[in-house]
Amino acid sequence: ALVNEVFQRYHSYVLQCRDKLKKKTFEPSKSNAQLARAIFIIGVLCKHFDFERSEFADLAFSSDDLFQLFLYFLHRSDALVKLKSLVALGFFLQRYGHFLVDEPIRELYHASLLDRRAAAAQLRCQVLINLEEYFRDCIRRMAEYDVDYLRTTSSTSNEGENLKETSDVHAEMASSIAQCYLRIVLETYLTEDEVLRQCVRKVVSCILEQGLVHPVQFIPYLIAMTTDHDLNIQQTAEQNLQ
Repeated sequence: ALVNEVFQRYHSYVLQCRDKLKKKTFEPSKSNAQLARAIFIIGVLCKHFDFERSEFADLAFSSDDLFQLFLYFLHRSDALVKLKSLVALGFFLQRYGHFLVDEPIRELYHASLLDRRAAAAQLRCQVLINLEEYFRDCIRRMAEYDVDYLRTTSSTSNEGENLKETSDVHAEMASSIAQCYLRIVLETYLTEDEVLRQCVRKVVSCILEQGLVHPVQFIPYLIAMTTDHDLNIQQTAEQNLQ
């Protein structure tokens, strides 16, 4: 009940801000920071609670409604609102990862990573962080399913098989998402921005650790990484090549 109440309060506030923006009655100087905070909190709640479960049936919106809400604010001009919306979207996608293969997110993430303006560097980093966190969350979830599967196989075979199927579904989805973003992530490494290169390194390591795509696609970029000025990138690339 408390989670419902908190979520409803912040969601209602964000909707009010959206409506004011559409009517051009929103006062950015007074409200942008509060709006950014509210969007961020909604994202955190999405990360920790599945609002499509029956206990949240009283909430009058779906995961698709939330997704569209995040997208709306991502196209606003205010830098803080845009950044916090992207962070919140990353939290949301950790739970509802199937949106990552849909065209709106593919276009958004690809366009962000291709934007080489200095002003866009923080958003490019955040896209990579979102992808890294998604893959890391997949590792955690699949490990949990595997542990539960081992616990149940000796007692209830049907439950164990269901857990195994769920784990397989997560692995297949993660593999599809990795294939979808791999090329643009690797190409993003070719930059003078050391922070961006570090972000790419972390995403690449996550994908390789899970064996989500054939490793031969990484080799040219891993070889390039072994010559990086940053020792962490060098060492990680050398380990991945072994």
